[in-house]
Amino acid sequence: MALGGYPVLSLAEARDKAIELRRAIRKGETLPERTGRPVTFKEAFEAYWEVKRPQLGNGQHIWQWQDTIRRFACPSLANKPIAEITAEDILTVVKPIWHEKPETATRLLQRLESIFKNATTARNTRRTVDLLRSRTRLISSRLPLKSAWGVPNHSLTN
Repeated sequence: MALGGYPVLSLAEARDKAIELRRAIRKGETLPERTGRPVTFKEAFEAYWEVKRPQLGNGQHIWQWQDTIRRFACPSLANKPIAEITAEDILTVVKPIWHEKPETATRLLQRLESIFKNATTARNTRRTVDLLRSRTRLISSRLPLKSAWGVPNHSLTN
């Protein structure tokens, strides 16, 4: 569900609306579904980025956060509807860097999870929330352990 863009909706208004929607979700209320075409990964990332960017501490962190998504995830996921992204799609993104760049791979998974959570919360469908949970469990279980560095496979369902 889109809340509206700036300057039509201020950041403070967007935060208030997001809090209101989260409370409704926690109470089990059904929110109206988005109509029209499905939200793509790129659109979900951009919507999440509007909220996330102001929370980041410095320019380097902002650049790293955005760069990992754009460099590793967007080439294969950008135009795909977020609801259709499978565990296999995410594994395709993460596996090539899993052993070579373990810290980047772990952070990429965390960032992808945040984008998916935000998108599923905005859509508020129980099915998509359940799919997110099963998708992250599946990804976590199918990635090889990073034993070469002594770092265990991190679960995405903390």
